[in-house]
Amino acid sequence: MMQMMGTATVAAPPALTPTPVVVAPPPIVVTPTPVVTAPPVAPVVVAKPVEVEIVAAPTVDIKSIMLEVVAEKTGYPTEMLI
Repeated sequence: MMQMMGTATVAAPPALTPTPVVVAPPPIVVTPTPVVTAPPVAPVVVAKPVEVEIVAAPTVDIKSIMLEVVAEKTGYPTEMLI
């Protein structure tokens, strides 16, 4: 058997220190705000009013015309139909 010559000490492994992890911030992306514009609108053209002469309707006695027609068709005198 072998004899140990002395007590040998084994050195402790170096302490494991975590390596700092550097996290880069996300890149800042600047996008321009879209500009919304209304579609072009055609101008409104207003026509000039047309001048029209208003003529009064001829006055006709409808009652007497109807009495004459009925009297003619029926044979009754107009005085009897009133």
